Amino acid sequence: MRTILLSAVAALAVSIGASARAADLRPLYKAAPPAPVYNWSGCYVGAGGGYGKSSEETALVSVRALPGIPVGTDFVDGITQGDTGWLATAQVGCDFQFAGPIGGNWVVGAFVDGDWADIHGRHTGGDVNIGLQQGEEKLSRSWAAGGRLGWLVNPQLLTYVSGGFTEAQFDSVNYVSALFPAIGAPTGLELPGRTQQGWFLGGGVEYAIGWLPGLFVKTEYRYADYGTVTETVNCTSAALCGLAGPTSFAERLHPTVQTITTELVWRFNWRP
Repeated sequence: MRTILLSAVAALAVSIGASARAADLRPLYKAAPPAPVYNWSGCYVGAGGGYGKSSEETALVSVRALPGIPVGTDFVDGITQGDTGWLATAQVGCDFQFAGPIGGNWVVGAFVDGDWADIHGRHTGGDVNIGLQQGEEKLSRSWAAGGRLGWLVNPQLLTYVSGGFTEAQFDSVNYVSALFPAIGAPTGLELPGRTQQGWFLGGGVEYAIGWLPGLFVKTEYRYADYGTVTETVNCTSAALCGLAGPTSFAERLHPTVQTITTELVWRFNWRP
């Protein structure tokens, strides 16, 4: 009997000790708090800068009837020339996050942005009566309106595609002789400044900067096609090119522009 009593007391002591140790260890195994769920729905503003490169297909064509030469004749065709330079950009937009049909979280949005640029380079064109000329062409500004669709790789990282309408301003080109471009001898010919409309496609990534809620960083590549226009070359000095006003020649121009930009984005009602 005494043996049974001693065994029971020993078992009780072991049980109490085990319970005490488990209580001591319980805080070590406390479940970690759930990861924050980011909400990308809301509106934002952004600003940044980047690099641009344009490529332009150019042809020199007749726009008035000349002896033996019908209107629309191509004298020089297939000239490909390009410009490069920097740009500053600003954007406003709104996004909406939703559960997609394929799984995971998706973001759809609309935006408007504007670029102030110095994308410039040597441009060849002019009037075949006095030979080809060269001048400086510059894309000085553009704007775009469009939408984007993105997929959240994780709660803080969005990858997306974008597309929409765009318009660009190309400044006028004042020509000098192509034979002696370094001298800069003026010819009196000018390609007027022009505004061209087109479309764009792009893609990029956007990341939530965790140490400052509401602040994001975004990098985007964009390709824009501004279609084809025909601009008559003007003579601005009768003393140099024999007349004042439109010449008998025009340039058919088809520019495309590629840009890559990085922006800081502030979301007004962003919340984890």
